[in-house]
Amino acid sequence: MPQIIIDDYKTEIIQTLFNGVMATYVGSTPGHVAEFGTMTGMTAEALALGIAKSEETFLQHSAASGLLGRELHLFDSFAGLPKITEATDADSFHVRDGVWGEGVCKGVSAETLRGMVERHLQPADRIRIFEGWYSDTVKTIPAPTRYAFVHIDCDLYASTRDVLDGLFSRGLVSKGAYLYFDDYNCNRGDPQLGERRAWAECIEKYAVSFSDCGGYGLCSHRFLVHDYRGAE
Repeated sequence: MPQIIIDDYKTEIIQTLFNGVMATYVGSTPGHVAEFGTMTGMTAEALALGIAKSEETFLQHSAASGLLGRELHLFDSFAGLPKITEATDADSFHVRDGVWGEGVCKGVSAETLRGMVERHLQPADRIRIFEGWYSDTVKTIPAPTRYAFVHIDCDLYASTRDVLDGLFSRGLVSKGAYLYFDDYNCNRGDPQLGERRAWAECIEKYAVSFSDCGGYGLCSHRFLVHDYRGAE
């Protein structure tokens, strides 16, 4: 039997995110890269490196497609999870078991996070950090912004809903964008809970046409957005 390395799933997550960013360059999908929920900064570094290496590897193609100079937008409260007020979240297995709760999942500071990603992506003004609750910060995204890649690590249903509503209602997700959900199969994979429920509601509300690109890591899943109501 081959040796089992416990942290192999982390390597898979990092590589999958890195590859996903590169795919948006090959596919000529316009827009920036965003992450909602940064915690340890591990995945933010993968995204930053994905941008840098993609522009290096596909320089000529990226220049022709107008993809050079993409920004990395990082969103987090930097205070952990919010107080649980939504009934759907209060009833979730992870909240009832105490795995998720107010203040849980607090990671590195905004200053530390910036230092981590600046090691991979320069100049520094290509990195924007939005500190606060998603219901507030998503509203501050400038109107012309579009996203080619979105990594959602929001854990809770309410938080994920706030992000998806904020992005899709304003047409901020590009056609051909990739959406990666880190906690998609948490809460026993119950479709009435967490990120699964928020995405299902988003699909119905905005008539999202998409391809299911499968799972990765332990509980994560990814999708490719083709079109939706309000898309440009």
